[in-house]
Amino acid sequence: MRSEYDIYPGQPGYNPGIGYIAKYDPENLVAGDFKNVKRDILLLKGQGKIPRGALLGRINKVPELADGENRTEDQTKALEAKIGKFVLSLPNANDGSEDPVCILAENQNTGEKFHEKRLEDMPSVAYMSGEFLKEGVYLGNDEHNKHDLDSWDIQSALHIRSIFLERSIEP
Repeated sequence: MRSEYDIYPGQPGYNPGIGYIAKYDPENLVAGDFKNVKRDILLLKGQGKIPRGALLGRINKVPELADGENRTEDQTKALEAKIGKFVLSLPNANDGSEDPVCILAENQNTGEKFHEKRLEDMPSVAYMSGEFLKEGVYLGNDEHNKHDLDSWDIQSALHIRSIFLERSIEP
């Protein structure tokens, strides 16, 4: 009788990796044969838990002031300190992170927004190029403030960076 831990299709119980027992979990993010390129990134602290497959943007500017809005010098310095760090890409952002640039390669906890205060930004790894399943890409929980992966603008922004999204062939 075969068990779920038999990884070799030979005799039942035979496992050529002596001492190694594994269970196969199918991939739900990476797809196709296009080369995946990973790079080290720095996630901004205080975003809470961000799952593998999250669509990330990079903060590259201080947001413009709205009419009648004022900002102190300390607030401006705090905003400038965020430049170059990665956050969940949301279409309503106005700091450059609204343009998706990569996909998070591992689950991360950057510290909860109101509970667990993280003192430092979180080093992580992200896919800078590759083929991915649309169903595995995380866009956030807010239905009114997340990207539409089928829109031409998002697909174009991702294609420029050699990130291609595919549909799963399984129902």
